[in-house]
Amino acid sequence: TGGSRIDEYSPFFDDRVGGGGTADLYVDFLLHTLKPQVDAQFRTRPEPASTGVLGSSMGGLVSLYAFFRAPHAFGMCGVMSPALWFARREILNFVRAADAPPGRLWLDAGTGETAPTVANVRALRDLLAHKGYLEGRDFRCVIDPRAGHNEAAWGRRLKKAVPF
Repeated sequence: TGGSRIDEYSPFFDDRVGGGGTADLYVDFLLHTLKPQVDAQFRTRPEPASTGVLGSSMGGLVSLYAFFRAPHAFGMCGVMSPALWFARREILNFVRAADAPPGRLWLDAGTGETAPTVANVRALRDLLAHKGYLEGRDFRCVIDPRAGHNEAAWGRRLKKAVPF
């Protein structure tokens, strides 16, 4: 939350909202500050296959970006109701151009969100399949009937996202 959320959670500047573009700082914080601290203080399995990043809305956007930017660190990704619209869907171009790292992705949205949100999630689903990810094995895409863009909807889907 806060005034810097748009900047911190988007890897791309969006002139329509006058912000974004500093997500690399956030991803670097995860990689070089938070993850090493967690691995040092808790009994973790630090390899990518046991390390995930997950978020909703702008957090879903930055989580998707982190997965493709840092496959050496993240082997799992949760992308819930992502703000793929940001910066004119530039994240789709980024994913399209990126290598397809091994790992698993959870992708979702609710039909109670905007129609473009659901369409963008379906476009990402199709892009992942085109890159060679197999739905059901490498990724799962859930379109939740009537679910909105809110914590309650994400919380309900989280119960299935985490085990996947």
